[in-house]
Amino acid sequence: MDAVEEIRKIAAQGRSFLVATHRNPDGDAVGSCLGVRLLLMGLGKQALAWIPEGVPPSYRFLEGTGEAVRVLPAGEKFDATFVVDTADEGILGAPLPPREKTGPVVVIDHHRTRTEWGEVYLYRDTSAVGEIVFDLARELGAPVTAALAECVYTAMLTDTGSFRYETTTARVLRIAAECIELGVSPWKVALEVYETFPRSRVELLVEVLSTLRVDLEGTFASLLARPEALARHGLGPDALEDFVNYARAIEGVEVAALFRRRDDGAIRVSLRSRGKIDVSLVARSFGGGGHRGAAGCTLENLGLEEARERVRLHLEKDWKLASLKGAREEPR
Repeated sequence: MDAVEEIRKIAAQGRSFLVATHRNPDGDAVGSCLGVRLLLMGLGKQALAWIPEGVPPSYRFLEGTGEAVRVLPAGEKFDATFVVDTADEGILGAPLPPREKTGPVVVIDHHRTRTEWGEVYLYRDTSAVGEIVFDLARELGAPVTAALAECVYTAMLTDTGSFRYETTTARVLRIAAECIELGVSPWKVALEVYETFPRSRVELLVEVLSTLRVDLEGTFASLLARPEALARHGLGPDALEDFVNYARAIEGVEVAALFRRRDDGAIRVSLRSRGKIDVSLVARSFGGGGHRGAAGCTLENLGLEEARERVRLHLEKDWKLASLKGAREEPR
């Protein structure tokens, strides 16, 4: 059975649903999660958004953030669980309860590198999962309200780098235009997502930028987000979103990386590319994944500087990154 038809059947037969996403939720994760919740509610269902780390401040303007929970109610059972923007079960915000509580798991994802998990898997090569949610609402006959459109618009805006990346297709812009026609204010969304930060976040950015190192003949730039810096400013990892792009913006840089230590001691690596290198494949070599231009992985039993050197060596030896300096064509 086609994935959409399976979802249609699950939605029709069920009454109560759970919607979840990955750890360190970004705009697509939050927008898609809350969007699916609104979609299901539009079909007359009960839906609970579960975001264990909480909704980052930049996305708290979206409808439903106040109802999103960090801890599941004890003993709660669902007819099915929707998981969005999550290429692998291991990157969920928290482990899912047993299937007798979650019901069948429906995964909606758009990552190039992925593990097909869950009972139903809906994958589409789109700019953001929010784009899939927009289509799914129409396919299931759910009303696309202004609130749902705002979730979709936010998801697409953030995952396309404000409609700058190569994933910004004509169709993406048509959907964005339709969202605006439904009542979305581009300025309001941009103001909330990109121009409303506490002073502490800007001060943290200054500290992170002070760790900048440029290697491999100017083709690899990296940043470190030390735990003490985050603690000093009273901020969590969500405050680091997009910091890595400052490193990628340096002229001549082909790959940028930001390294931070997670609470469990592992090093999380965020990778960005200008396009000549597929960083999803770089991340995959370390057990991670993602997209061609943006990906991530986790390194165990290393310090921040050691992790930076490990990735630098990999890019130098396995990807011959410095040889791309001045190259006009993508490597094969």
